[in-house]
Amino acid sequence: MNFKFNIPTLIIIVCISLTFTPLFYTIEQKGMELPQCVDEPLVTTTVHFFISQDAIKNRSITDVENQLNAAIKQSNRILANSCIPMRRQLGNIKGVDFSQYTLTSINQIDSILKRIVGQPLIQQIHTKPNHFYAVMLGKNDSYFDDEFCGEADVDANDRFFIISDDADEYTVEHELGHLAWAQHLDSSWFSNLEKRLKKYTSAENQHMLKPYARGYNCAGKGTVMSYEYDILPIYSSPDILYQGEACGDMKEADNARMVRDYARELRQKVADDENRSVLGVYSSKT
Repeated sequence: MNFKFNIPTLIIIVCISLTFTPLFYTIEQKGMELPQCVDEPLVTTTVHFFISQDAIKNRSITDVENQLNAAIKQSNRILANSCIPMRRQLGNIKGVDFSQYTLTSINQIDSILKRIVGQPLIQQIHTKPNHFYAVMLGKNDSYFDDEFCGEADVDANDRFFIISDDADEYTVEHELGHLAWAQHLDSSWFSNLEKRLKKYTSAENQHMLKPYARGYNCAGKGTVMSYEYDILPIYSSPDILYQGEACGDMKEADNARMVRDYARELRQKVADDENRSVLGVYSSKT
């Protein structure tokens, strides 16, 4: 891949373990047959955004907020179509200035962000299991090239991702999908995906690598985690049909199952966190 920032070959190899989102997508829905979802409680996730000054140089923060609201709406459409008991909501939006820095990696950007806005603010986000944060970068930040518009490194930080200011509405959910350990198609962009994931994923997270957590193509369209030009607003699932073709495989392509299980575990974490808070208040009063 040809990135605008020049980094050593070794770093490029390591970055294969990261996840990138390309720019070229359209959304397609006609011809889909969706399953009947199980009625269960939803877990709400809040996504906070830090916007580079370059990303709002030629537009207002209101324009950015409208763009992000559209992306969140698209995320909720994808989740509902895929029978995933989770919903997204837009959190706080804050401007940040990266102009004094040369941005070289997602983890470096995370470190710089903490330096700019303060470690306590990011730590506060991390204290809530259903809160995430992202950075939106502009062209002059010189991080994304003309092919990619999003990135996540779930092994390093399962709450953080970055997008470009010209990212499609679907990109936010693609990156949040990665933070739930949903993966690409093995044949798209990165070959031998399973081997690379195992090689570059830490020992403590190896259990999160599921062989069925892959994107899929059906009737010429791709699911959310695939790299096709035409994208269906769904995670891969054998229970969803498009033009009569299954949009997944139980053993090899069921990202909906991966994210569904993730959502249920997250719902339990939120409940446990709320219970601890209630018990803490009760104890302090007694």
